[in-house]
Amino acid sequence: MQRKIRGILTAIAIAMAASSIGTVAAAQTVNSSDPPRSLNDEFLDRFYSNDGNFFQNRRLGRQIDFVLGVGTNFLNSFTDNEIAGDGRAVNRLYREAMREQTLSDGIIRTPDQENPFDTSLLLLPASSATLSTANEIPPVPVVPFSPPPAPVPQAAPQAAPSAPVPALW
Repeated sequence: MQRKIRGILTAIAIAMAASSIGTVAAAQTVNSSDPPRSLNDEFLDRFYSNDGNFFQNRRLGRQIDFVLGVGTNFLNSFTDNEIAGDGRAVNRLYREAMREQTLSDGIIRTPDQENPFDTSLLLLPASSATLSTANEIPPVPVVPFSPPPAPVPQAAPQAAPSAPVPALW
């Protein structure tokens, strides 16, 4: 009995040693010909990951899936479940992108847009912030008074016809 247990333990030890030797991490080479994917492309891929676009959903197999909900082993393909799966995938990517953006650096840096109002009076030097006596605002010229226009005479209202109008019968 002890020989069987010793043999089993020896076999387990050899298998563990062989498995630990076999899992050597191989360095991956970066392919410089593949440009990095933009965040917009990632969102589009996740948005259409469960439920295809309109043209993919018009095929016969997709129409059968729409009615019967056969789907795959993990997901059924009823439309509302596919849309919910797309929403979950987009939500996960959004949270991952926000986490990466906010935790990678304490400050989110964005360039300022061109703005003609990019200064304030508090930032101007004291000499240019106040008006000097040499740069006074000139007075507004006085416009002579003109009388109001003459009233337009009102036309007298027309009398109502005594007989009914034939077109309204």
